This record gives sequence, structure tokens and C-alpha cells, in this order.
Amino acid sequence: MSSIEILRQLLTQLRTADTDLSIFEARFHRYQLNPCLTEDEVQVFECQNNVILPDDYRQFLLELGNGGVGPGFGMLKLLSKNHDCYCLDKPFPYESPEDMILANGKLNFDGTFPLAEYGCGMVALLVITGKQRGKLWFATGEDGIFPLGKNLCGFLHAGLDAYMEAEEPVCFSEWYRDWLVNSLATLGVNV
Repeated sequence: MSSIEILRQLLTQLRTADTDLSIFEARFHRYQLNPCLTEDEVQVFECQNNVILPDDYRQFLLELGNGGVGPGFGMLKLLSKNHDCYCLDKPFPYESPEDMILANGKLNFDGTFPLAEYGCGMVALLVITGKQRGKLWFATGEDGIFPLGKNLCGFLHAGLDAYMEAEEPVCFSEWYRDWLVNSLATLGVNV
């Protein structure tokens, strides 16, 4: 079974299990994804920005939806105006988990795309270009930018006691699956 089919099944389980819309911000997105993009729409975006989207995110856009239900306040749309301040075709400047950057200097978000807002200036970023291409990093606004690894996913999606440490960031499908699995566990549904 493909990773997209797994995500589709988990989302269906979550939508069915949370009829009271009790998961954070479920009342806002109501477990709905925005309509999928067409191959032409994705190619236009890639051409205009001189990039190629990571495969798992691209497949999500084509087969599941263009934002909507997801971690934090939900996933942002690919073609939304929120992305104007990011220079996608310049390489993401940080190369390894040890490159956690504190905000005592200017943060550089080149080569990233905002996927979801968690509130208070916290944003999940998908790296589009550079050595970390396809991985997620997490901008905290005031504190800095960090690899979005499994410990940080656990903290964000399940409220587990996690700590910021240098760990390998996850890819898009791992991040989305983590949110789905942890949301189901909150409802008492084992996966």
C-alpha cells in the first residue's frame, strides 16, 4: 500500500472517530481537504518558482488535497498568498540537524515552504531546495529554526515531553502520518 493510501485510510479513521470535532482545530477544518490540484497546476507552480516539489508532498497535492485538515491550524494551500516572502529557488542554508539556529541573528527561510501554522509564530516548513530537500524544519519565531524530528513531532502532535535536540528531520508523509496517528491515539483509537 502506498504512503498516500495509508494517509487516506488514517484520515478516514480520524474523521469517523472524531464526530465531536474534539481534536485541536477540528471545528475549523472539519476534517476536510481542499480540492486536489491538477498536474498542470503543480507544474505551473514549479515552473514559476523554478523548483520541483518533493515527491510525497507533490503526490499529496495531486491525490489527497491542496491543504486543509492537518497539524496545527491545518495545512496551508500551495497557491496561497502566504508564500510570497519565501524565495523557493535559493537553497535552504542549513545543512544538518546540528545547524539549529537561534534567533539572535536574522533567520533565513530561503528554500522552504510553510506547511502549517501552530500559533504564536510557530510554523512547520517543508524544505524545497538544498541538502535538506524534502525534510521538515520548524520555525519558532522568537527562538529560531530547528529540524522537525520525531521528538518535536511528538511534542507538537501529542503533547509528549520532548526536548529540542539535534535530530534528523522527518519528511512530509512522516510528519502528516505522525499527526494522524497521535490524533487517533488521543481519541483512544489504536492504529
